[in-house]
Amino acid sequence: MKLVIKEYLTLLNESKELDALLPDLLLSMGLEPLIYPQIGHRQFGVDLVAVGNIEDEVETLYVFTIKQGDISRSDWDSDEQSVRQSLNEIKDVYLNSLIRPEHKNYRKKVILCTGGVLECNVGVNWKNYIEQNTVPDKLIYEFWGGDKLSLLIEKHMMNENIFPKEIKSYFRKTLVRLTDPDYDLEDYYKLLDNIILKTDYGDISNRIAKKRITKNFKTINLSLNIIYQWARHEDNLKPALYCAERTILLCWEFIRSDELFEKKWISDLLLDINSTFEKIYLAYYVKIRDHCIIPNALSGYHTHFVLESLNIFEQLGIITNFGLIQLYHSKQFVKLHGCNPFTENLKSCCSSIKSLINNHKALLNPVFDGHINEISSTIFLLSELKEFEFIKQWISDLFEHIFYAYIYLGKYFPIYTDSFDDLVSFNISNGIEKEKLFEISSIIPILAQWCVVLDFEELFNHIKNRTKNNFDKCTFQIFYPDNETDNHLYCKNAATESGIAEAPIILKSFEEMKKQIGKVKSKKIKKDEISSIKYSFPILPLIAFRHYRTPMFPMYWQDIIEN
Repeated sequence: MKLVIKEYLTLLNESKELDALLPDLLLSMGLEPLIYPQIGHRQFGVDLVAVGNIEDEVETLYVFTIKQGDISRSDWDSDEQSVRQSLNEIKDVYLNSLIRPEHKNYRKKVILCTGGVLECNVGVNWKNYIEQNTVPDKLIYEFWGGDKLSLLIEKHMMNENIFPKEIKSYFRKTLVRLTDPDYDLEDYYKLLDNIILKTDYGDISNRIAKKRITKNFKTINLSLNIIYQWARHEDNLKPALYCAERTILLCWEFIRSDELFEKKWISDLLLDINSTFEKIYLAYYVKIRDHCIIPNALSGYHTHFVLESLNIFEQLGIITNFGLIQLYHSKQFVKLHGCNPFTENLKSCCSSIKSLINNHKALLNPVFDGHINEISSTIFLLSELKEFEFIKQWISDLFEHIFYAYIYLGKYFPIYTDSFDDLVSFNISNGIEKEKLFEISSIIPILAQWCVVLDFEELFNHIKNRTKNNFDKCTFQIFYPDNETDNHLYCKNAATESGIAEAPIILKSFEEMKKQIGKVKSKKIKKDEISSIKYSFPILPLIAFRHYRTPMFPMYWQDIIEN
């Protein structure tokens, strides 16, 4: 494990990565951080300050200057950001003028910290500096590099009390198998399940229980960051994204099941994990967005249309979720501050989605009925951004391709089972009759309902007329959540344990459908009955729809009628 952590530390080359880890490490060591790393503020060489004692030392003021990567001769003394300059400013300014009065008589320990090493050609400079400036029992200097940090992290953040032997084994297996394209991340999911959901903390209001929960959440965040760095190093971010989704969902499940919604200490822990989650989503989006603007850029990764369709719908769902994250941040920021710094991100994401759909014809040919999740979440985002003409054309094209695939081709239409084996057996080996895989459909009635709520009356009538005689053996249905759905939403496909289906749905006249939607909607649960929405974390259900394949709740489009 020490080697794993050390390798992770060597990958922390970007600003704020090591800065974000150190305060958590110091807290785990029993120290109290006083000053946190900040960018853009002059701190006279100081990045982090903590107070306390390590292993029965006397009370000490720990002053950190943090550098990125290996420290070479050019890093030692070349400009105002160099190591020597930072150490001098700490000694001459910070320790003399800026420390709190209550810490004046504490022993001072100045720590040069990096995730890398102190290179040989600068070792003499460091040795001479500390010999000249050390004041016995008053001012001491230390170097914390990757070796030292890996020992401290392993001891204080991933110790046997937090990561038992079998749990550490899950983590190692995850890293070893991370680059295997067929790996389903089962080891990491078992790790999360054991650490988050199966640990008995007793009375959570107890101080000891809070401390254990805090350590576990911080350890999970560290583990997720290690996986992200591994994935980034291997240039394969998708496993890290799936790990991030499962992590944030299960953390909310823990909060929900113990009703910790309004506890600030657990909210702060969740926000740290959410920051990592969003960092991974952003990195994935940045990596994929250039593929969106090139015709068929994502089509060459698979040799068969079925696999191509699965892959591109997956990418659509991820990009859309990134856009929805930006959308909710945007709404919250405008509500609190009256301005919107997320406008450019939203424009970029909207443009990427439209380009992806225009440049990849597979997005007109869903092969699973469950692909309505990606379609509906994308329409939901685009409708919030007022892209109504684009939505109308996409719905029209989707329906025409589904109609043609079923009636004339007899394959490549969205099968209702969402079974990959059925998909292969039907489309490749022709082992199943088409009627058996189109007995039920959610995709058509949901597309029709989108037409109703967005006032596409002509398109709705077209869909209604073409389905009347051609899909007469297919039962149209839509899943609705019930009072039990929130209990399952964050840890599994909630449709397997809860909810009800409206079936059969008959496509009546436009006005009758509008009345029917309002009538059904009034009897179903409302958004604020979903815990994550009620407590201001509205992206989580949309993440769960993609991750676990729970059908998207109709409230996301049916509420548009009221608005």
